Amino acid sequence: VASLGVPRERIFTGYDAVDNDHFSHTADAARSDVAAARKRYPSIPERPYFLAVLRLIPRKNVGRLLDAYARYRNCASGMPWDLVVCGQGEQKAQLEETVHSRRFDEFVHFPGFVSYHDVGFWYGLAGAFVHPALNEQWGLVLNEACAAGLPLLCSKTVGARYDLVSEKVNGFLFDPQHTDDIAQSLLRMHETPPNARKRMGDESRLIVQSCSPRTFASGFVSAACAAIEKTDQS
Repeated sequence: VASLGVPRERIFTGYDAVDNDHFSHTADAARSDVAAARKRYPSIPERPYFLAVLRLIPRKNVGRLLDAYARYRNCASGMPWDLVVCGQGEQKAQLEETVHSRRFDEFVHFPGFVSYHDVGFWYGLAGAFVHPALNEQWGLVLNEACAAGLPLLCSKTVGARYDLVSEKVNGFLFDPQHTDDIAQSLLRMHETPPNARKRMGDESRLIVQSCSPRTFASGFVSAACAAIEKTDQS
């Protein structure tokens, strides 16, 4: 914004925030009583899983994610993780047919739209979060996943990655146009030891603290005060 000529003293940050506490608490509740969480949400897979939360539209790049997931399953040592894709959209039937044609029905799950109240439990039992969008101005689901304490796999073209994803610290970045790059990121996370993934999730929670409702409120008040001052001067 400054490069466009706006004075720096009239630029305020802190937007793009979610209720971090909500996602932190619900994810921790799921982890602290896994049996109760699975009883409440029986469609959550028993096996470890990658989680995506998005609309099922072309821009979100789920089709290429499914291609990458197939390659990941061919390369993974031991038991491959499942893939859960929460959301609705115009591509749902097409994507489900792709999964069925590959005989992945047991491993790829489309639970549909999951409410704000419930989705934190899905975050809590996931092994990692993946966001494959071709373009995204920000991507608030990354805030949610960070607050839930998950390591991240994220497209390089998602705006929030500059603030919320630190390569090899709390996740890995990939080129969303290249299926092999996505597949390799899935494989890297699969091969990361559990204690290292836990450290990544802890780092996610630390990083997202800079995008809190309190920070948003502070920036909003500062912007309002600057606007009032400018009005008074005029």
